[in-house]
Amino acid sequence: ILFAGGRKLKLLRSSSKDPRKAQERRLREIVELNGNTEYGVKIKLQDINSLEDIQAKLPLTNYEEYEQYIERIGQGEKNILSALEVTRLGLSSGTTGANKWIPMNMRRYYRSIIASAAIAFESFPEVQPMQKHLRFHCNARVRRSECGIPIAGAMIIEPAMAKKIVNHSSPPEAYLIENKEVAFYIQLLFGLREKELGMATALFSSMFVDGFKYLEKHWPRLVEDLAHGNLNPDLDLLPETRASLTKALGPGDPMRADEVRKECERGQQGIIKRLWPEMRLISTADNIGIRHDVMKTIGEGVSMCAPAYGSTEMIFALNINNSTEGVEDYLLNLLDGIFEFIPEDDIEEANPKTLLIDEVEKGRNYEMIITTYNGLYRYRVGDVVQITGFYRNCPMVRFMYRIGMLLNMFGEKVDQVTISESLNSALSEWTDVSLLRHYCVAESNLVSPLLERSEDSSHYVFFLEMENTSSKEIDLPLLAQKIDGNIYSRHGFYRVFKDNGTIAPSAVYLVKTGSFDKLRSHILANSAATEIQFKMPKKLRTKGMAEVMIKNILK
Repeated sequence: ILFAGGRKLKLLRSSSKDPRKAQERRLREIVELNGNTEYGVKIKLQDINSLEDIQAKLPLTNYEEYEQYIERIGQGEKNILSALEVTRLGLSSGTTGANKWIPMNMRRYYRSIIASAAIAFESFPEVQPMQKHLRFHCNARVRRSECGIPIAGAMIIEPAMAKKIVNHSSPPEAYLIENKEVAFYIQLLFGLREKELGMATALFSSMFVDGFKYLEKHWPRLVEDLAHGNLNPDLDLLPETRASLTKALGPGDPMRADEVRKECERGQQGIIKRLWPEMRLISTADNIGIRHDVMKTIGEGVSMCAPAYGSTEMIFALNINNSTEGVEDYLLNLLDGIFEFIPEDDIEEANPKTLLIDEVEKGRNYEMIITTYNGLYRYRVGDVVQITGFYRNCPMVRFMYRIGMLLNMFGEKVDQVTISESLNSALSEWTDVSLLRHYCVAESNLVSPLLERSEDSSHYVFFLEMENTSSKEIDLPLLAQKIDGNIYSRHGFYRVFKDNGTIAPSAVYLVKTGSFDKLRSHILANSAATEIQFKMPKKLRTKGMAEVMIKNILK
């Protein structure tokens, strides 16, 4: 795996010398592969001979363009969008709307993932390739289409794949468990058994932190079972799964159990390094912006990085600088697709002009457009990225925000980067209050009717969950005023609507501890999203989501 990943990484780096040439090569390959598919014939793909031809002859597309074709793929028709075999209909997370089915060839998708693994071992050579890893993973049930194609999130593990997982501390069965707490118990039990772990991983930082919250609460039982070689009889496990895991666990290890007990009794500060002295790296995508807090608490003394940036549609970019603390600038994945960019100011235009990979400018924001081997052409994924620099001649990008997460009551289009910076800057003035755990924001036209308030002026409504802070400790109207002032100083269009009185002062509410856990449960129960895919939304989009927050406001 590492050899294949290293080979792909080497090719990516060499392609970065002339990214335009690499993109032209991808175009020729895609045309040759998909030119005779049904959709390829429809759009006259064979007539596309250059990147300029793509811009001139093909329209920008979104999911609705492909939905009817994907339904037919699910029914068993072939050679529709791509000549590649569809080995999974990837279920998107639905962060900004309804879930989508994306045709995937998992062999091609995993090639990019193993390239990110090669980067990790290159950047942290002290982590040995066969040194075991702690991995937090909650699987989800795999559905099947009419013709039997698996329907699941991109990172859901199927049984055949689980058998190939050899360098993790838990046996394969541990990664097929669909209950998060049961999965955490098994993965921690096997992880705690091994003292020489070198890396800890989870798809998202939210799941990683939840894993250590579970340890904080349940370590006495884990220590007991580790000492005696038992599996908690209360765990909801299939008999054959329990038997296999019990066999893999082997006899108890009282000495290691005593080490774990002593470290857990000391609390969570620096616990990762204390439990696993050889641990060097936490590899996870920071989906909730808690990297700094992790590094100061449970992850003290361990590096933390996000290996890649991607979605169900494609792994967009790889983090080749992951040994640099706090840097999440990604090198575009030139090997798996074609990129175009819409300047941020032009996103709302009916037919915006796009720029090619060698036409973007450092420091500018762009909506990213992709063309893939799987048959998506000039596809708008909805992500806005910033060009942070260049590796050789290839752009490095940083994810900024999802277009669907914009606050946009009158055309102001305030992004979540601006909101997060404004909120955190405002809270920093209350030095004696506890840390912000989660926040979300909504437009007042969604929230005010549920609060049974008739308000003429539109405004933003913030919901904050703090660590052990009561509503009496923060002057909420003053906090709202500070937030508004920070947004005002950062965002020109907001400033216009604020000056003319169109946007009224924001409202801020503190919510009870656990409110965002309830929000997560609500979203998972009312969508096709899975636990492993879940990303806590920063903007409330539905009445049901708003109701969860309102019911949990601290009085």
